Amino acid sequence: MKRRNFSTAICVGFRPGVKDNVGDTSKKALEELLGKNWVETFILQTLLAVWKISRQDTEKIAKELANELIEKSETKTSSEFGEQDLGRLCQRFDHWRRAGEGIDMNLPDRKLIALSKQRLLALTLDEMR
Repeated sequence: MKRRNFSTAICVGFRPGVKDNVGDTSKKALEELLGKNWVETFILQTLLAVWKISRQDTEKIAKELANELIEKSETKTSSEFGEQDLGRLCQRFDHWRRAGEGIDMNLPDRKLIALSKQRLLALTLDEMR
């Protein structure tokens, strides 16, 4: 989608490690339809272009659209895009799912609980162990 004088764009996508059922189903359907196996991961993301809304209000909208436990949102103004395609905002989300980060889980209980809260993992102490 080419730039069309929008005010701000919002992209919402799953955080790393969150099961993307729609992306997985889409991949399987396309593989069956085209008779071709895809190595790439298919990721469901939502891209919204908004007009006549301030950056600040768009960021509020983005936070409401995303379930912060499992999704991440990002906003970018039209001028920040320049002449790039809108799709480039969501393409950057791909690194959220692929870039693995090692975490030392050999921590005391209180630090495991803190890690779960800090990372919005929503895991109990038993699950963290």
